[in-house]
Amino acid sequence: MKWNVFVWGTLVCMVCVAGFDTSSVCAGKLDDFEKDATKPRRSSQHSHSDGDGLWDFFFEGLLGSLFETEYQESRGGRRLDVLENQPGDGLRPLVRFDFGYQNVESDVDAMDYRFEVGVDHLALQWRRTTYAETTPADDLDYDQGHVLFRFYDANFEIDFGLGYASLNGDTYHSGLSATIPVLIQAYDFLGFELRPSWSYIGRNSISDYDLSVTLGWDYAVCRLGYRWVRTDNEALDGPYVGLSLRF
Repeated sequence: MKWNVFVWGTLVCMVCVAGFDTSSVCAGKLDDFEKDATKPRRSSQHSHSDGDGLWDFFFEGLLGSLFETEYQESRGGRRLDVLENQPGDGLRPLVRFDFGYQNVESDVDAMDYRFEVGVDHLALQWRRTTYAETTPADDLDYDQGHVLFRFYDANFEIDFGLGYASLNGDTYHSGLSATIPVLIQAYDFLGFELRPSWSYIGRNSISDYDLSVTLGWDYAVCRLGYRWVRTDNEALDGPYVGLSLRF
């Protein structure tokens, strides 16, 4: 009798273990973020209106008004001055490298790399953020690349960029991305930067807001900031410290 109870108890336990979904236990924050950013959607769940509105706002609104203003001022004999790039400039750099470390949670952190090269109003930028999680062990690469149109004066710069974004974790997914960085050089040694971007992978959006203070002179500055990276239901937010090299 005792033997039969033991056998039946063992069988019941095995069935329960086999039928239990272990994915919810094994999945970590990075897996949850990746799944939320790449989840399939039906057409009724999300229309293209959000993405179309972004591109219409970008092309017809902001860029259109800026180019129209410059054209009208040039016809009126008041052409906007073009400031030459200077090595070490905080604004409109010829070449710039950014490195940063971000603390997202106790078991999630990130290394961030950004490269920008440009002349006058046109530039290219590429950014990779590599997130790493310890429990469970996992990693996720978030890449962005943009063509930037830069508008600036001596102490202020606003860029408009279009390009791509990708997530590479358990699988690879990519989509469109837009960005509107704003840079203010308050003093030679002090600056402020806001680098927002909006990416669309499939029918899912990723909003990315990067706010920082820069301290230093000419070729090397320290950056202290906070970054918010969010999908519909997940977030990878946290403070960071970094270094920028400008040439």
